Amino acid sequence: YAQSGVNRLSIGVQDFNEEVLNLINRPQPFHVTYRGVELARAYGIDNINFDLMYGLPAQNVETILKTMELALSLRPSRIAYFGYAHVPWMKRHMNLMPQDRIPVPDERYLMQEAGAAAITKAGYTPVGIDHYALPDDSMARALEEKTLHRNFQGYTTDAAECLVGLGASSISAFAQGHSQNKVDARTYMDDIRAARLPVHKLLVFAGDDLARRSVIEDIMCYLETDLSRIERVFSLPDGSFSDELEKLKSLEYDGIVTLDGSIVKVNPDYRVLARIVCEVFDSYAVRNSAIKRHAQAV
Repeated sequence: YAQSGVNRLSIGVQDFNEEVLNLINRPQPFHVTYRGVELARAYGIDNINFDLMYGLPAQNVETILKTMELALSLRPSRIAYFGYAHVPWMKRHMNLMPQDRIPVPDERYLMQEAGAAAITKAGYTPVGIDHYALPDDSMARALEEKTLHRNFQGYTTDAAECLVGLGASSISAFAQGHSQNKVDARTYMDDIRAARLPVHKLLVFAGDDLARRSVIEDIMCYLETDLSRIERVFSLPDGSFSDELEKLKSLEYDGIVTLDGSIVKVNPDYRVLARIVCEVFDSYAVRNSAIKRHAQAV
């Protein structure tokens, strides 16, 4: 990798607790990650991200804090800390997990808060809703310079308009819309061997999709947006988001957002709830409200 010019590495740690890892059938003890990090750094790959999760079976605040202690001891340049999405109706193998060991929402919230506090106390800058970066990392600088973006993989400093997903289930982004490859690996490979595009789903942008995408990206990246500016940029009539502003008043009452004319700001203390604010502007979520969710806000 290093000889090919790769200079960034992301490791799916998830957790370091042995019981948790056994329950999710993902044995990856600390020494394996430790050796991987040391090997990467020996070859000059210093930009390392850890993916950590809360909400897995058998996790609690105590185990989360121990995992954080071990993760922070390796000083990755970035950390993504997000909630496990239990979606057995989409991924049947999740039914193999002990359902009675999966933390309830109140427990998830406490774990999220404890983990986030440990990361920020260690000197990391919160980025958006679930990423953290050392102050000298390019992602922390992008946040400060307002050049941050968010795609299907999370937050990124890459401003490219197109993102090409490779492999089964991967999602691509283009100026005209999104596409997703077939999820089943076998049918995906059948298409590849037959020289067919293995596309399973297509979404072509229409109406005010691009404007709403911009609003949502603003909120997810910077916890705020100026709706009047969005209306000007995308040539929308004044007041195009008046219905959404009305819906946000209940969140304002709860202290999650503040509304100042056309400016919407998410309270940084509740940054993890930014998804709820974004959903107000997501016309697809409104139309498909009866569909089971893939990810919870916390």
